[in-house]
Amino acid sequence: MGLRVGVLGPLEVSGGPLPIAVGGPRLRAVLGVLALRAGRTVSVAELIDASWPATAAPATAVKTVRSHVAHLRQTLRGHGHEDALRPSPPGYRLAVPPDAVDRFLFERAAATGRRHRERGEHGTAAGWFAEALRLWR
Repeated sequence: MGLRVGVLGPLEVSGGPLPIAVGGPRLRAVLGVLALRAGRTVSVAELIDASWPATAAPATAVKTVRSHVAHLRQTLRGHGHEDALRPSPPGYRLAVPPDAVDRFLFERAAATGRRHRERGEHGTAAGWFAEALRLWR
C-alpha cells in the first residue's frame, strides 16, 4: 500500500494497515506543508516559515529543518517508503500522487458535486458532497 497523508484534521500518516508516528509539532508542520504541495518542490525557506509561524526563526533554522527532513525520511524509510521524501533543490518534495493526500480527494469530490449541482443533478451532487465531507476528521 502506498503512503497516505491526512491533513483534513490532525495530521495522519499511514503506509499500510497501521499509522506511522511522525513526531513533534515541527516535524508535523514540515510534513504537512510537503503534503499540501504533494509532488511539488517546497523550498527550505517555506519549511522554515511553517516551522516557526508566529516567531522569528532561529539562526539554526536551516540546519533544524534539514534535520527534521532527515528524521522524516528515516521514519518513512523504516515503513517501506524509501523514496517518498526526496531532495529537490531548493528544498524537498513529497513524491506521492495527489490522491495520496486527503485534501486533493476532497477538492475533487467537491468539484464533482458542484458540476452535478449545476446540471440540476441534486441527488448525485449530494452524494459527492457527502463524500467530500467524509474525508474531514
